[in-house]
Amino acid sequence: MPVEYVQGPLAALETVKYATDNGLLTSYRDLVIAEAFTDLYEQGQHLFSQGYFLAAGVIFRAVLEERLRELCLAADCMPVKERPTLSDLNQALYRCESVPYDKAMMLHVTALAVVGNDAAHNSDSLQKEDVERLMRGTLEFLSRYSPT
Repeated sequence: MPVEYVQGPLAALETVKYATDNGLLTSYRDLVIAEAFTDLYEQGQHLFSQGYFLAAGVIFRAVLEERLRELCLAADCMPVKERPTLSDLNQALYRCESVPYDKAMMLHVTALAVVGNDAAHNSDSLQKEDVERLMRGTLEFLSRYSPT
C-alpha cells in the first residue's frame, strides 16, 4: 500500500488529537452537531440561490429551532412540554441565567421565527427578502451560540 493512502487519515487523526488535547473539541457529539448544522444550512443556501426560497426558509427555521433545543439541553433549561416549540425554546433561554441571552436576542429570534413559520405554512405574504433575512440571522445566531 502506497504511503499516500495512510498520510491523509493520519493527518486527520493528528488534528483531532491536537484539538482534543488542547480543549478545542469539547466532544465528538459537538463536532457531529456542527457538521449537521453546516450541511443543513448549506442545503438551505443552495435552495435559496436556486430560487426555492420557501423551501430554504423551512430549512433555516429547522436549523434555528434545533440550535435553540441544543442550547436548552446544554444549559439544563429545557421547557417541560412534551414537544416544545421554537417559541417555547426561545422563552426558556431568555429565562435561563446561565446563557447570555438578553431581551434583544429573544426578540430577534422571535422575528426570525415569524419568517420561518411563514415559510413552513406557505404564507402568501412571504417574500424572498424575508427568507434572506432569516438566512443571515440564522447564520449570525449559529456563529454567536456555537457549541463550546
